[in-house]
Amino acid sequence: MNDWLLIALGASGWAIALIGFAVSSQRQRREKLRRALELRARLRPYLLRRTAEAGLPPRETAGTSADEILDELVELATALQRHERGESEHAAEADTMSMAVSDTLPADSGSGQRADLLKE
Repeated sequence: MNDWLLIALGASGWAIALIGFAVSSQRQRREKLRRALELRARLRPYLLRRTAEAGLPPRETAGTSADEILDELVELATALQRHERGESEHAAEADTMSMAVSDTLPADSGSGQRADLLKE
């Protein structure tokens, strides 16, 4: 009889833990969505105005999930940044690659002396 009671208590403990996890997870999702909606309300009008001023084509509106909202804001900001820099998508990737390579090469002029990059 005591074995069944222990099994029932253990099972109910696991059930309570799972319910607690589900509730906590749901709260985190709601908080993430609330923050994404707040961010969209503050940033999206500015980004849309700036992209329209730059003559860039309008983007589709974001979905309803937090990840879709944030993806849209990142795409708008990236498109605007590339336009302001006068870059194409491929130029930005090539520039990033050349920066990575230049960071790994020594900065000397061939005379054995290292160039001081921090001089003002």
